[in-house]
Amino acid sequence: MVVATDAAPQEVQRVTGRVQLAKGEITARQLRIAEEGREAHAVVVAMTPTGEVRGERAVVRLTLRVTRPDGTAFDSTQEKNVPASLAPGLQPGTVVPVRYLPDEESEVVVMLRATP
Repeated sequence: MVVATDAAPQEVQRVTGRVQLAKGEITARQLRIAEEGREAHAVVVAMTPTGEVRGERAVVRLTLRVTRPDGTAFDSTQEKNVPASLAPGLQPGTVVPVRYLPDEESEVVVMLRATP
């Protein structure tokens, strides 16, 4: 995949999301959350490897404490398949950018960019 270096960040994110969906790295629901979800920040409460590998990505159990725009918070625990380059940014105590759907807080998408 090649994206113009002068492309707007939103366009780069949109194209990257479509490529990840085509590769099976994310689900259609995760893409929808990434594109339409509310921006927030979360603290990584726990990250535990499951021992499973999908493709070249490790599966981890990730617990996040998400702070809503009104200052209230909710916890979310999910299994995510992540590239090794993202693991250092998901250590407990780290604050990460996330997106979620306000009417459906059961899944949160972490908005970190993998590096090659």
